[in-house]
Amino acid sequence: MGVGLYGNRSLIGTPVVLVSASAVQLQDLSTDYYVYFNVTTAGTATSITLGPTASANLLTVAASSTATVGQLYTVFVPAGWYFKFTGTTTVMQYTAVAA
Repeated sequence: MGVGLYGNRSLIGTPVVLVSASAVQLQDLSTDYYVYFNVTTAGTATSITLGPTASANLLTVAASSTATVGQLYTVFVPAGWYFKFTGTTTVMQYTAVAA
């Protein structure tokens, strides 16, 4: 995944499909990012969490909710932190833009 420009902000790659329950850490560990999670397949028990370690369990952004297609979550992720999502049949993509 590369770093590009989005206006005057850095953009990490293009939308990437997330794997449920797998924590992700962006390559750029020195910059805060806004991460946009887009639901592409509806599902239930959808949660988004983040934290400073690979368990990504310090903060819960969305807690076991039903996700609908087109729903967008915007999350501020501090530099070097991990994020993950879990969900039953939910498919999400993410795009990251430097804060």
